Amino acid sequence: MKKNKHKWQVKSLGEVCDVVRGSSPRPKSDKRFYDGDVPRLMVADLTRDGMYVTPRIDFLTKEGSRQSREMKAGDIVIAVSGNPGLTAILNIDAYIHDGFVGLRKLDKAIIHNEYLYHYLTLLKRENKSQAVGAIFKNLRTDQIKDWCIPLPPLPIQKQIAEILEQADKSKQKRQQANKLTDEFLQSVFIEKFGDPVKNPKGWEKKKIEDLILKIENENPQKFPMKEYDYIDISSIDNSRKIIVEIKKIRGSSAPSRARQLVKCNDILVSTVRPNLNAVALVKENFSNPIASTGFCILRSNSKIVIPEFLFKITNQSFFVERLFKLAKGASYPAVTDGQITGIEIPIPPLPVQKQIAEIVNKTESLKEKQKQSEQELENLFQSLMQRAFRGKLL
Repeated sequence: MKKNKHKWQVKSLGEVCDVVRGSSPRPKSDKRFYDGDVPRLMVADLTRDGMYVTPRIDFLTKEGSRQSREMKAGDIVIAVSGNPGLTAILNIDAYIHDGFVGLRKLDKAIIHNEYLYHYLTLLKRENKSQAVGAIFKNLRTDQIKDWCIPLPPLPIQKQIAEILEQADKSKQKRQQANKLTDEFLQSVFIEKFGDPVKNPKGWEKKKIEDLILKIENENPQKFPMKEYDYIDISSIDNSRKIIVEIKKIRGSSAPSRARQLVKCNDILVSTVRPNLNAVALVKENFSNPIASTGFCILRSNSKIVIPEFLFKITNQSFFVERLFKLAKGASYPAVTDGQITGIEIPIPPLPVQKQIAEIVNKTESLKEKQKQSEQELENLFQSLMQRAFRGKLL
């Protein structure tokens, strides 16, 4: 046990609770163990629900639950794979698999669970942007036990948790506004275009390969001194626009997968699971942009199809679901460029496409402003968290 300059106690996580690793029945998908009515937590539950999580995706049988790890409502869970460091509090009793660590029997005399949740969330945020963040890619149970937790008096912990919860609600309202913007765009799209699967307006159908132009390839390693803007899957953010983490590389250090030359208005569709819903419309002019071969690049033939329209089509659920069905492979299921460009889609006349493109551009512009506002809230929230846990808030 140590004390910091604020005279707060500091204890390791292992000192304030039991830290346990989840477990899974084997073999996977065995009907004796799976598809029952006993809830088992998945990472997607955490990303959907936030601080308080209710498992809704995966279920075990009673026999399967005997080979898993039971957690109680109010226990904290931490993902160690999929999205390492992602933390939540269970709303209900549930089981966790070996991709999670659970914090049980929290010593409530010295630590408040919502305070601990916010502190663990700060750890993940801080480590994500630092070199030590690599540790979070391979979280171990014994490593988590050694994490140091500052422990102000319980009343202060509860105050900190309440302040951060209110700030978090402001972020959630912004996220909800973004969601409503997406829903508005989708409703207008359906009104103008119709359901792309049922095609009630009877638009002519064409394969994507008949709507696009040929993409050039280049081997950057043949030009060792040339500098490129390299686009890979990490370059696509949640708004599906290429605006983050553009890597600057020289030809001599270019990955072997960096081959496809990119132009403004190209559409990039990820070909590898689990990122098959990662689709981006390139609206910026980069310096010698080159993309990973993990993308299928669609360059619209503007005489037939407008880029914004094709972008909107490739974001539709029917399109993404088709890709998931086509994906093959044991370790890294993927689709080929040919499978993507072989998909048939309804194509309305250019005047209708232009109407849709205008709406897409206006909505994307609004989303960009919303995103800037969301980032400002995120920065303020992170600053608030840092001040809180350094004893500068209360």
